[in-house]
Amino acid sequence: MSKLNYLLATALLFIIASCSSDDESPRTDFDYFPSSLNSSWNYDVTTDGVVSQDVLTISNETGSSFSLQSNPDPANGLMSTILTSGTLTKESGRLLGSGNLNLSFQGLNDFDISINNAPLYDQNAGANQELFSTTGMTTQPVQGYDLNIVYTARTVQQSDVTSLQVNGSNYSDVLYSQLIVNATITSDVQVAGFTTTVPVMNAQDVIVIDNYWVENVGLIKSDVVFTYQLEDFSSLGVNLPIPSTDRIESNQELTAYNIN
Repeated sequence: MSKLNYLLATALLFIIASCSSDDESPRTDFDYFPSSLNSSWNYDVTTDGVVSQDVLTISNETGSSFSLQSNPDPANGLMSTILTSGTLTKESGRLLGSGNLNLSFQGLNDFDISINNAPLYDQNAGANQELFSTTGMTTQPVQGYDLNIVYTARTVQQSDVTSLQVNGSNYSDVLYSQLIVNATITSDVQVAGFTTTVPVMNAQDVIVIDNYWVENVGLIKSDVVFTYQLEDFSSLGVNLPIPSTDRIESNQELTAYNIN
């Protein structure tokens, strides 16, 4: 082999090895949720103008996995409820959550959406990149009608936020991720002696949670919007005990924290 060919082959092998190394390890793995035992976070939770408080505390830590407890229990904030419903694990720049997300419509029974190892954020994901998705279905009887609810819960990484002010404190290099629940409701209804599937609620994002995380601090802010719009099926003589539309906004903001 000539000296030139040898140098080219060596360079090519070096490039391949470098690319393989980059693919196998995360670009960043900073700590956006400190998990030392007894660390705590205080939040103000404002829902439709009513202010309450949550205190989250690390109650158990085993390796890269940990769990949180809330005071009060159950928590007031939706994100507090999700974070304390199961186990959290830090892995390769991601925070993985396993637990339950509660979904409720006025006039219907609450039901839980189970998530397992769902990335709540990923430091190495691109903007608008989907991190996790799970789909399920539940049926609820309401005044003689079976309402079929099909839902999809997913998490999405968004562009980092350069700076963000929360409760008078300025934070920089903020990770921004979302948890979104899309749902559809249908029911089989007898019309003129025939069974027809009626769209009670067309597919729409009923819950959107915007989460903001800071290195060596944790979750600093979580904005929740719960909203839906039912179809107008009054002409079919169908009356359900569910408001035709609703919108609830909730904001969870960090007021103090202690990292051990």
